[in-house]
Amino acid sequence: MTGKVKVTKEVAEAIEKLRNADLTDYGIVVKVSKSNRLDTQQMHKECAAIRKWTHQGHGINADKLLDALRTGYEIDDEYKVGDWVVYVPYITEIYVGKVEDLLSDGFIQTDIYAGCKEKQAFSPKNIRHATPDEIEAEKERRVWAGIGRAVGEFRVGDYGLLGNYIFRKAVEGNDLAQLKDDYSKGKLIGFFPAESFIEFGGGEE
Repeated sequence: MTGKVKVTKEVAEAIEKLRNADLTDYGIVVKVSKSNRLDTQQMHKECAAIRKWTHQGHGINADKLLDALRTGYEIDDEYKVGDWVVYVPYITEIYVGKVEDLLSDGFIQTDIYAGCKEKQAFSPKNIRHATPDEIEAEKERRVWAGIGRAVGEFRVGDYGLLGNYIFRKAVEGNDLAQLKDDYSKGKLIGFFPAESFIEFGGGEE
């Protein structure tokens, strides 16, 4: 890997405190992986901060910790309107959204609902910038959510566009499965949802 790894301010401070406590980089990795309540209060707090970061998005940052210790790191807590960010309240849960405003109290206003009725604002230490893959996945999710479906949720009556004037209609059985397969392999240019079709009642008998 080339270049420095972007980490949150909280993680950067935790790494420095652990290094100042005479832990080697290998010792930090071991300490973080085995962090428990037997640690001193400060050591536990710093290890917990790094663990939270490394375990975000099903462990997406785990390898980045090794790179950060080996090749260096820089703080990535500068946000601007339009940035894609990630909020991870739990290890198995992730929310991706866009920054809408930088509030006067230092919080970041986003378009993330996170299970609430209103869009949420977060402290910079509780979010991070989204990766390209996370951004792409969220854009895809929003397209499907716009028609009230989960990602890849094709239904009977849908038409998939494979090329210029080449369609595949989703009906029961193999055709529906084939349409889903075409989508998973990136063969579809787009599709016409069954519920958007307008019946005129004309045409040849």
